[in-house]
Order: sequence, then C-alpha cells, then structure tokens
Amino acid sequence: MRFLNATTLEFESVADSELHLVQNEWAILSHRWGADEDEISYDDIQHSRDLSTKISYGKIRGFGQKAVSESCKHCWIDTACINKQNSSELSEAINSMYQWYRDSKVCIVYLEDVPSKPFSESEWFTRGWTLQELIAPESVTFYDREWNKIGTKADLMAELVKRTGIPEGILNHTTRLSACSIAQRISWAAERRTTRVEDSAYSLMGLFDIYMPMIYGERDKAFLRLQEHIIQKSKDESIFAWPMDFPGHTMTYSGAFAPSPLAFSGCGDIIQMDGSRGFSETNGDLCIWSKRRPYSVEGYSVGGYRIMLHCTKASLHGDRIFILVARTSAPNEYVRVRDTRYGNLGLLALCDMEAIAEKEIRLPIAPNKPPLRTFPGFKLRKIEPYGHTVAPARLTVLSNTEHPDPSILYQVDYTEKISGIVRFDQESGPGTMTSGILQQSPIDFIKLGFDPEFNPVIWLIHRFSGILLERVFEEALASGPKSKRHRSLMNVKDGGLDAANFAAGPSHKIIIDREKGLRDHLVRAAKLRISMQLETLDQQSDEHLDPCGLPVSPMKIWVVDVIALQEQIAAVKEEEDQSFSCFSCFR
Repeated sequence: MRFLNATTLEFESVADSELHLVQNEWAILSHRWGADEDEISYDDIQHSRDLSTKISYGKIRGFGQKAVSESCKHCWIDTACINKQNSSELSEAINSMYQWYRDSKVCIVYLEDVPSKPFSESEWFTRGWTLQELIAPESVTFYDREWNKIGTKADLMAELVKRTGIPEGILNHTTRLSACSIAQRISWAAERRTTRVEDSAYSLMGLFDIYMPMIYGERDKAFLRLQEHIIQKSKDESIFAWPMDFPGHTMTYSGAFAPSPLAFSGCGDIIQMDGSRGFSETNGDLCIWSKRRPYSVEGYSVGGYRIMLHCTKASLHGDRIFILVARTSAPNEYVRVRDTRYGNLGLLALCDMEAIAEKEIRLPIAPNKPPLRTFPGFKLRKIEPYGHTVAPARLTVLSNTEHPDPSILYQVDYTEKISGIVRFDQESGPGTMTSGILQQSPIDFIKLGFDPEFNPVIWLIHRFSGILLERVFEEALASGPKSKRHRSLMNVKDGGLDAANFAAGPSHKIIIDREKGLRDHLVRAAKLRISMQLETLDQQSDEHLDPCGLPVSPMKIWVVDVIALQEQIAAVKEEEDQSFSCFSCFR
C-alpha cells in the first residue's frame, strides 16, 4: 500500500502483509476535493515538484502534522496516493477504499467551509464518498479550515445521527452493517452527490461488501450493476421498496431496480423481514417469488398486481410493503408502474396475505416492452344471439358512462365494477316464426362488468327472469346516466354483480381470466358461442413514446362476440319449457 511519510510528504510503500504492525499504523484523510489543478497529485509527488505552489499544500501539510500528533508515521490521501492514470490501480483502490478507512488508526476530517458555515451545514455531508469515510473508521476527528479541532465522532455523535440519519450503533460500530436493510443503507446516500455519475454507485460498494470493476462512462448503469451484485449476496427484498415518485423522477414504468440512490429518500425506517426465497437472474430478467393480490392500476388494469415484499416499516411489524406491477405482452413478464391515484408503494396487512400462495414474478432489469394498457370497458363487436341470425340483432345498450361509440360499454375506472347492460329486442313481438317453430333467444339481457380481482365477467339473463329487471332497465334508460336509478343499477351494492335483481331466476355467469381472455366458449343451453379478447381500441393507434421517451403500448379493450351456435339453428327446436329447464340447470 502506498503512503505519504507524514513528515517528509514523500511516498513510502508497505507490504500488505505488514499493514497490521503497530509501526505501520496510518492516518487517513477525508475531505472535499478542490479543482484538479489545485490538488497535489500523484505526479506532483512522484516527480518531486514544489508542492508549496499548490493551493492545497496547507491542507496536506496540516494533515501530515495531525497524523504525527496521532503517532502515525504514515498518512494516506486519495488525491495523491493513487495513480489515477493506471486504471487497474484505480479500480483496486476504489474496491479497497472502505477497508483502508476501516483499518486506519484515525480518520482526519478536514472541513474547509467551517467555521464560515455551521458544522452540520458543511458540504462534506452532501458528498457521496464521505459517507463510507464517516462509517468505516472507528476513530474520526473533525477539524475546521484553520485546523482547529471540532471534536471526535464520539463527541459529536448526537449531531451526526441527526444530520445523516445513520443509527448510532452503525457509527460507533456496536451494530453490524448487515443488520440494516438494503433500503436503509442506500437511503443514507440518497441526498449525497458525486462529481462522476458512476461514483454514486462505486462509493457504496463498501457498505455492501461488494467488489466490482470500474467502468467510467457507463453512467447510470453503474447503480444498476451495483444492485445486481447486491442481490447475488442477499435475499433482502427491501432493495425493491423504493417509491417511483421520488424527486425529479417522472417515469411511468420501470424495471425492478431503482435508477439512482435518490429513489431511496425516505426509506431510512425500512427493515427486512424473514421469508424471502431469494432471487434468480436469467437473460436480463429478475425472478422473485412473492404473494400477489390483483389490483386496478390506473391505465394498466389488466394483469395489475400488488406484490408483497418481505420488508416493512420499523414500527409496523404486522404489515408488509407492496409494490405495483403490470403485465407486458411477454409471457409472465411484469414491470413496475406508477399509479397517480394511490401511489405505487404501500402497506398490506400480513394477516390478509397468509392464505395466498407465492408465485414467481419475472421483472426485466431494463424493460423493452411497455405495460399493457386497458380501457375500462367492453366493445360489442358481433352480437348475434339465437333468434337473431337472419337480420342483425336489435339491441338496447345501457352503459355505465356515456361514450361516443354506442357499441362501447364504459365505466370511469375499475372500482365501480359494472360497465353496462345489453337488452336483446325480439324481432316480432315475443318471437319470430321460421318453419313454423318459435325462434326466440333464450336470453333477454347480458351484463358486462368486472369482479373484485378485475377479471371480466359476463352474465346471461334468461328471458323469464329478465322480466324482473325490465322495468328497472326502462326507468334507468329513460332517466339518464346521472340519475339515481341509473347509478343504482350500475352500483355494486344496489345493482351489482350478485344483486338479487340480476341473479334472480335462471342466469349464467362466466368469469374470464384477465390474463388469458375467452375464445369460443360454448354455452349450449343458451345456444351461444362467446369470445372475449383484448384488442386494440383504435386500430390506427400505434405504439408511441411517453414524455420520458419510453414506449407506450396502444390502448386495449375487451372485445365481445356473442354468436348463435350454428348446430342449434340447424337442429329441430325444443319446446319452450324444455329450453327453460335446460337453461336453469347451469346456475
């Protein structure tokens, strides 16, 4: 290890195997760098230049004197003791930095802007590298611009804890770093800045006992790479417990990892909990096992989930933090999304999740597919029930919310659950005659909505039970979408999915898996074939970019086809009482 002689300010080298010897104890400097031309560099000392001509000479001379007063023959300063022109040496030094500060006899902190600023307002507290320089060494002494002693780390403990948010046990080395969650440790750096973007990641390696090569020029990818290395050594899921609405961040969706330490602002009270099964990474995708609960994410409702993490707030051990994800077009792939209504991170009661089995979730580290966007409603494309095959079916549509396209049943969001009701109007009074046989649809109404897990639902209401809701339907139709009758009919509690006036009498309910849709589902008793698939709402709309330059997928809508079974049309028709009996049995 290369040192400066504390008295002569000349280089001296000590073998790594001898660093533990008392005569080789060293002092190490923590400071804010000045301009490159003002700092004493490796080349200045290597080529025996006149150091007194440099602005920083007083700093390095004062540091040597303080090292001598601490009975240290050697001293180390980052501006001079690293040959930064040698990339392998620079990489080794950065990877070893935390260890060098930890093993020093004393860390001398030079605060050039104190006393012109109060101690706690020194810019030293805002720099990225100085975080590990405060935590790693056991003995730290602070000095002002004139080398007057301010105090030791122990003397100033209460002020340091308040200013940095770092627990006292970490600063005085009575608590292991690993006892603090990943989110908590990164939060200590959230408000700190570095001159090089990459250093915001490199300066944190020591806090996680991580060694990785330096690639200056990779910019923000350095922090992503750091997080990849962290999860290789830890099962702590708090690494995902960062909110997407941190200052200056406007992305509508992202991968699993945070884009910068700033994302962890406010995460200082997050603690990890038992139960994590760890992570695996394959071809740029991160796979985690987690309990998940369906959730209507604004604009991304299909495949939206709350993903439970095995971490929580320090004061809420009975809860667990969740993040929001939405499905992309790739199989079993999800991305983190922002919900402007409710945020993107919250708490779930653990007792509410105990019965839910864990499933694998695949999150890309760098997403290249946007989340699916779904319109909150249905488009009636081909509605040709039995008895309406000669001419197009005459329909009366009652939508939750009015839409310019009369074929669309629409609701403002997914919380109301009911999108609309369709009535089949018979062609000639109660029925039409073909070949002398009464041909009439076995159903009078269909209703479309969403269940509590946001799966699409379709109800088929038999024509006899439809009589029960005919009057209510006509009143709602006549009174308009803002009327009490209309709101009641579309409300979950009053006219909802299982309310008596919809479920009374023979009826049939089909719940469609929101991630698979429904294709050619046969309901023989109703003589129908039903399909419901996600398709693009506007066929002219192509994928475009959001304000952050990220791809945005076209808006999708559930397209509904209800078509008469052809074999039923060709077959001899059954009597009406037989049709009724058959229809009743599939409740």
